[in-house]
Amino acid sequence: MNKDSITQIINRRSVYTPIIDSNDRFNYIDLGKFEREEDINTILNSIYEVLHDWDGAPTLQNIKDRFDVGTRVILQYYDNQVIGWWWYSPFYANDYLNKEYELPEGGVYCGNTYIIKSIAPRSSGVRLYSYSIGYMLTKYEAMFSYMDNWNVAPIKLCLKCGGVTENWMK
Repeated sequence: MNKDSITQIINRRSVYTPIIDSNDRFNYIDLGKFEREEDINTILNSIYEVLHDWDGAPTLQNIKDRFDVGTRVILQYYDNQVIGWWWYSPFYANDYLNKEYELPEGGVYCGNTYIIKSIAPRSSGVRLYSYSIGYMLTKYEAMFSYMDNWNVAPIKLCLKCGGVTENWMK
């Protein structure tokens, strides 16, 4: 990974700022084991259709393996239809599978988000980030993430929630 092409961000509980109010039409489920296969497949099928040239796209087996090593996912729903996900783990693993190193105590690594834009309302990404960052910071002291520099929207969302750019990767 070329660290010059990414933005590293840390969000801390002490400075978290929510950026959007809740909406009863959105709900979220935190999964720590492989469940809701149909919903996971809905997201995977969208990834395969929209990002068909992504060589490292997750597979169903990859998703199952992620859960086996302690990685978790938040599924986002709109009107009870799955529209996105947010992955996290208590250690740094770029692929959410192969642990590269431990994070500082009280830290969590988050990212690898995806929204099915063809069915999700326009505010879905903002809501996913606001909800998930807030949820992470009720469970952990700090949230570590990175985004490719071209992916400006999530960088802005993490910063708007109180995050700071900081080179945390080893």
